[in-house]
Amino acid sequence: MKKICVLLVSALLAVTLIGCSGKESHETEIKAAVDGFFQAMQAGDAAKAESYLTDDCQDDFGINGITGALDAQLEGLDLGETFEAESQEFMKNIVSQAFESYTIDSVKENSSGGTVTVSGKCLDFDNLDFSESNDDITALSEQYTNEHLEELQKIYMEQGEDAMTEAIMSGLVPMLYDTMEQTAKDTPRIDFNASITVVEQDGQ
Repeated sequence: MKKICVLLVSALLAVTLIGCSGKESHETEIKAAVDGFFQAMQAGDAAKAESYLTDDCQDDFGINGITGALDAQLEGLDLGETFEAESQEFMKNIVSQAFESYTIDSVKENSSGGTVTVSGKCLDFDNLDFSESNDDITALSEQYTNEHLEELQKIYMEQGEDAMTEAIMSGLVPMLYDTMEQTAKDTPRIDFNASITVVEQDGQ
């Protein structure tokens, strides 16, 4: 979870270019670095996308607000393996929706790498508001608890509170995240234009 949130907070202004030296043109390598970042994001592969970023990137897309809120809600929770697995899958799905499409419009090389202009459509994170799903989530929680009350009570009596919590998470969490993912899918996509600085790593 943390690595995903760090990635989303830091995207997008500097991408690392590895393995270039000399005075010849490196436009192909520069484009490959930018493609690598966006394709990893579209695949929901946060760790791979992060590998293309420098440490001083900044977020110009408003991603930080929503992921920061999610991270704050999940911080310190220990609700079992099902919850953790579903949370990871949910964040992967959100990452994959960040950039619907992109086009590399231009590449301008310089002595340290280059500047790439990119346009496309991205998720409007400024208007992605999961609080609107709260009523649905509350209703789902109450419905699930009421429908499985006897079963949950039995698990609690025979196996303890942790087992009951895991049982609740196994049944409820997939439904909750499905609701939140639908909110993300219903959020508008907006046009974006970005200037990305691509730099050599350690002079390689």
